[in-house]
Amino acid sequence: KHVWFGESMSDGFQFEYGGEGSNPADVAIQLTFLRLMATEASQNVTYHCKNSVAYLDQASGNLKKALLL
Repeated sequence: KHVWFGESMSDGFQFEYGGEGSNPADVAIQLTFLRLMATEASQNVTYHCKNSVAYLDQASGNLKKALLL
């Protein structure tokens, strides 16, 4: 079962694009142009969560508890 960071997880919070004090309309325009002008994109996500598996559980060597995005 997938869990949503800002909804299902305790202490989760909603995050937004743009820096502190950014106008949400400006950020939306930038993302719209990026979507229209690009055929592909990538995004880096930094994940810090104590005692959890993000990709490969090295102890067992499996992906059973891998983070889903």
